[in-house]
Amino acid sequence: MDTFPNTKQVVGSKACGSVCLLNIYTYFNIPKSLEQILIELNIGQVDTSYLPQLARNCNDQKLDTIILSSNPHTISPTWKDKTREEIIAMLKKWISHNSNDGWLKAAIFLLFYLQEGGNIKIVDLSTSIIDTYLNKGYIILSCLEESWLWEKRKIDNKVEYDDTKGHTRGHFVVIYGKENDNYLISDPYPTGLPNKEGLYQVGKQKLLVSTLLWNQEFLAIRTSKKK
Repeated sequence: MDTFPNTKQVVGSKACGSVCLLNIYTYFNIPKSLEQILIELNIGQVDTSYLPQLARNCNDQKLDTIILSSNPHTISPTWKDKTREEIIAMLKKWISHNSNDGWLKAAIFLLFYLQEGGNIKIVDLSTSIIDTYLNKGYIILSCLEESWLWEKRKIDNKVEYDDTKGHTRGHFVVIYGKENDNYLISDPYPTGLPNKEGLYQVGKQKLLVSTLLWNQEFLAIRTSKKK
């Protein structure tokens, strides 16, 4: 596809995930406002969101979703061939033993997602896997490390960049297609950067590495065949 919705988030907000959902729902002709999405997620524009949390909301819209994970913080590699029910049981045990872990919220949202019928594939993420799902008609949500994507460190709450004052930070974007060795992405942040704002292309390997540096998982989304 040549284009994709690209509503922007407010500078200084952490609403990139929610705005990505808005753009995804607009693409799928699902009538939904950003305010409705935030209420459903029970967060504000300055609150962090998590990929499995957003996946649950996609499922509520009757979309077909699957989390593609190489994330050892929430999933053990030894669970690769286990059923969803077995993963749920092991995830419950992990949560009970790691109540102070920094990834606890993400793990809890993943548990809820799976309990509600969500799907997960534990894989070694690669550009070929991304390509496979794009070819199947999915679009893909990624929470990646923004400075590696933009090739600049951003100063917090500003559209300003500085190599020494800027920081690494997580950021959601939507991969909606591919062209040669590039992915087509919808980036909700008003970066002010030439060729890195709104709808633009990014090298396949660049996007993969940016994701592996931060969240190590993708959410593949398409219209449910059950509808």
